[in-house]
Amino acid sequence: MSGTRYLPCAYLVDDAAGRHNCGAPRRPSSPYCAHHHAICHVVIGSRSETRKLWWFEYLADKAGKGRLPLGH
Repeated sequence: MSGTRYLPCAYLVDDAAGRHNCGAPRRPSSPYCAHHHAICHVVIGSRSETRKLWWFEYLADKAGKGRLPLGH
């Protein structure tokens, strides 16, 4: 045995069996398996990050939450 322990994918799946973790082996340096890492990981400074941040800001604005002032 190599001494490394098995760490399952942390992605939550909600299906007929209920809510549970994916359970597939994690990618190195990620809490997710390769499939769910590709879905969830956003590279800092990428165009994808900009689009996702814009979408979250839009949803927060529509929900009336807004952002806290800087420094809070």
